[in-house]
Parts: sequence; structure tokens; C-alpha cells
Amino acid sequence: MRVSNFTRNLIIAVSMTTGSSAMAQAPAATNPFLLEYNTNFKVPPFAEIRPEHFMPAFEEGIRQQQQRIGAITMQRSVPTFENTIAALEKSGELLRNVGTVFFNLTSANTNPELEGISRQIAPKMAQNTDDIYLNPALFSRVKTVYEKRAMAKLTPEQQRLLEKTYKAFVRSGANLDAAKQARMREINKELSLLTVQFGQHLLAETNQFELIVDNEADLAGLPASSDPPPPSAPKKPAKKGNGDSPCTMPA
Repeated sequence: MRVSNFTRNLIIAVSMTTGSSAMAQAPAATNPFLLEYNTNFKVPPFAEIRPEHFMPAFEEGIRQQQQRIGAITMQRSVPTFENTIAALEKSGELLRNVGTVFFNLTSANTNPELEGISRQIAPKMAQNTDDIYLNPALFSRVKTVYEKRAMAKLTPEQQRLLEKTYKAFVRSGANLDAAKQARMREINKELSLLTVQFGQHLLAETNQFELIVDNEADLAGLPASSDPPPPSAPKKPAKKGNGDSPCTMPA
């Protein structure tokens, strides 16, 4: 899935409609993502987060982001770094918070329920990114700031952000005609789903990997603790060989 630098690098606007059925799964009053974090250093309250919290939080984050993007494009004031580039950079706080937790969990400690959410959110995230980068009114403002950057007296950090933002729009198809942008959307949607499917298939294959040792000499140099299977490992049918090691392949 393609990820934007605005929301973990990640994530920007889709439709302004929030699914009512999804919100019913985890009301705002009990969804940790929709409340202020009451934790040390404002880290996510992982003990309170459940799978049903993710979709409503993603959708609310998308709605908020789209609303803020709309406010940027509706301005009549001359585009500047602060009212366009900085505003865009700050527009996806909730979406960043949700995405950071979700994608770290699915990378390190996933389960079938989270994998199902990944498949649901992937096309929305693809549309999300396209709705930003292919927004002509927003790109017009970004381009204006970029073309006048020499007169803006920007700091090195601001110059870098402006350059990255402008190039991200161009490389994502902002200069394409309407027909090619429509095709770009189709490709991005398909790629978002295929990327998730590939990752999940790869994980399943990795989890099924077993190393059958036919010669005890091949175990030379390994610590004794690696010889027997872990006590918690489920019993499996015996296979031909001196040892059956249910280890995962190295990354």
C-alpha cells in the first residue's frame, strides 16, 4: 500500500462520510483513539485498544482530515507555507495516531481479525491518498508556494518539507489529465489490495515453515535449548528425520 508522508508518512483524505455501522461498533465515548490519551508521555493506551476500535477511528480520522483539507482549498488568501504546506502537514493527527498503532501491530503481532481490517482499510487508504494528491485546488496552492519559494525566506527544514510535498504531488499524478488520473486511481486501489494479500500470504507461509533435520551432525554448534521444540508448541505428527524444528525463517 502506498503511504503518504503526511500521516506517518502515511495517510490522508477519503470520503467525508463516516460509516454509521462502524461507529456503532465502538462509540466515541469508549474508543481510546477518539479520546485524549491519559498516559505517560501520551503514548497510545495499548491495554484499552481493541480491534473493533480501529475502523471507526480510521473513518473518523479520514473525515476530520477531509474537512481540514477542504478548509485549506476554500481559502481566498494567497497560498503561503503556513496556510497550505504546514496546514496540510498538520491535518491528519488522528489518522496518524490510528495508523501508527495499527500498522505496527499488524507488522509485529497480527491476528485474523486485524488482517480482516487490513483488507477493509487498504482501498480506503488508497483512495485517501489519491483524493489528496489528485485534488486540483490543493495542488494549485502547493504549486504556487513551491514556485515562489525563493522569496519566502523559509528555513532549511521548511524548504525540505515544501520540496518533498511538491514532488509527492507530481509523482502521484497531479499533472496528469483526468482520464489518466482515473486510471491511476484504479491501479492504486488494486495495488493496495494486492500488497495486503501478498503480505498476509507471505506471513502464512512463514508461519508454516519447518526445518526437518535428518543428520544430527547438522545440529553441531547449536545451544542445547534449541534442540527440543518449545514446551508450548502443539504436538505435530512425527516426520522422518532426527529433529523437527518449528522455527521461523530469518528476515
